[in-house]
Parts: sequence; structure tokens; C-alpha cells
Amino acid sequence: LDLIETETRRISRIISNLLAFSRQSKLEVNQIDLNSLIERTLMIHANLLKLGNIKISTALDEPLPQITGSGDQLQQVFINFISNAAEAMETDGGTLSIATRHHLNENQISVLIEDTGPGVPPKDIPRLFEPFFTTKKEGKGVGLGLSVAYGIVKDHGGSIDVQSTPGKGTRFELLFPLKREAETESA
Repeated sequence: LDLIETETRRISRIISNLLAFSRQSKLEVNQIDLNSLIERTLMIHANLLKLGNIKISTALDEPLPQITGSGDQLQQVFINFISNAAEAMETDGGTLSIATRHHLNENQISVLIEDTGPGVPPKDIPRLFEPFFTTKKEGKGVGLGLSVAYGIVKDHGGSIDVQSTPGKGTRFELLFPLKREAETESA
């Protein structure tokens, strides 16, 4: 039953990623509270993280201004990053740290997602967001999660920065503007 449940989740993630990758899902834009979205996503993954002996550390900036975007798509971004971090740390456990911060001077919000997993080899970092590229073992991933996340963040006017040290973990910084260029031009 555990194997069936694990494989069903894996297939579900693959289908979700393929749909997001092909952009078949409808974009519904609203005001989004990233802190609430992150907390909800962590709650969904609570059992997976607990079973993997992964501690959660959050430092969510309060109050955090809302951004304009798709809650469903942004939740998919956080699901992909949290799932990847959990899988990276699944053998020894570790700590998943998530922090949000409002950068007043740049008029943007950052989301830091950091794990204490094995890290990513430097040669692989430039390829992390390529479709179908994966550093996971055979049968563990299809390489769509980060490319889908990258596309969604770009569609929201944002960017992603990666830093990784083999043996010490990986850190992703997602930056989201508070006002997107299209909104500024039409104002």
C-alpha cells in the first residue's frame, strides 16, 4: 500500500507538471498573500516532511504585502521546491528553511527556500531549470518540477537565484515584484 501511495503521488506530480509545462491550466490572477500560501503548502507536506525526519524553520516577514498572481500556480512552485528539498534530504533528514522578506528599496518580495541536503554539483546548476533535466536517481523524477517553477515565476515577473555547496545544501531565492511592468505601463 505504501508503494502504491508513493507511486500515485509521483504520477500525480508528473501529470500536474506536464499540464503546467504545456500551460493548459487557466491563469486566474488575484492578490496573493505569499505567507499564507507557504503555510498552506507546508501543511499539505507536513506528513511527508515528518516521515523524512525533516525539520521546518520559517521566518515569514510580517506584514508582507500581497502580490498579484495566480495562487494555484504559485502554490505549484512551492510544492515543487518543497518536494525537491524533501527528496534531497530523504536519506538523512535535515532542515528545510523558508523565509520571506519585503525589500522596500527594490519594491519586491523575496522567498528563500534552503535545505541541508547533499547540494547540487556546480556543473549541474546552469541546467537546473531545463525541461527534463534531473539530478535525481532513475525513476525518481522527470525533470519538469524546476522548469515549471521557473516558467511560473517568470510569468509573475520574478526571478530565481540558486546557490549550492555540495555536502551542505541548496538555497533558492525567488524574487517577486510588487507591481508588474504591465500594470505600471497601463497606469
